[in-house]
Amino acid sequence: MKRSFLTISALVVCLLLAACGGNASTDPTALPDPASTEPVSAPLGETTEETSGVQAEASPVIQSTSTPLPTARSGRPTLPPSWTPTIGPTSTAVLTPTPSATQPVPPTAVVSETACLNFAVDPERTTALFRLGESPTLAWTPVEGARLYRVYVFDATETRLHEQLVEATEYSVPADVFQEVGVYGWLSEPLDPVGIQMCFGLGRELEVTR
Repeated sequence: MKRSFLTISALVVCLLLAACGGNASTDPTALPDPASTEPVSAPLGETTEETSGVQAEASPVIQSTSTPLPTARSGRPTLPPSWTPTIGPTSTAVLTPTPSATQPVPPTAVVSETACLNFAVDPERTTALFRLGESPTLAWTPVEGARLYRVYVFDATETRLHEQLVEATEYSVPADVFQEVGVYGWLSEPLDPVGIQMCFGLGRELEVTR
């Protein structure tokens, strides 16, 4: 009885092993045998669908073209080979001379206290009132060092009507300077030998009547 049980068990094990062996080729998780995966050699000049597809994916064919690839441009434009550097004209600073460096300073009034102390109008020789058509006389005291005296005659609006340089200390104004009745004025300015004014001008009013 015991031997028959062992025989039956052995038979069951064999059946199980046989069943497992028969399904080994269909097991999806089983690794393929390297010996069974050898490539099938095809005739020369012919390729199978499987090999042609694998080769197409593994090594894509790059077609060569005759158009050269564009080169990347740099930040600065390239110069032609025939270009040669040239030195352009350079701007130079032009110095503008100051008026004092090229022109003499215009003379200004120089007041001398000692020479001008006695400079005044001489009322005894001066005509203050005269008729239209007459020539009045203007007079003043001398100034030491004065070479000339500049005399001005102007109207009530301070418009200059007449100007004259004289060496003496008096001057007779031409009658045609006064064209109408009214009040006029005059000034005398002493000038040194260079022509610079020595003292402030002095004068008085002139009244013209009919």
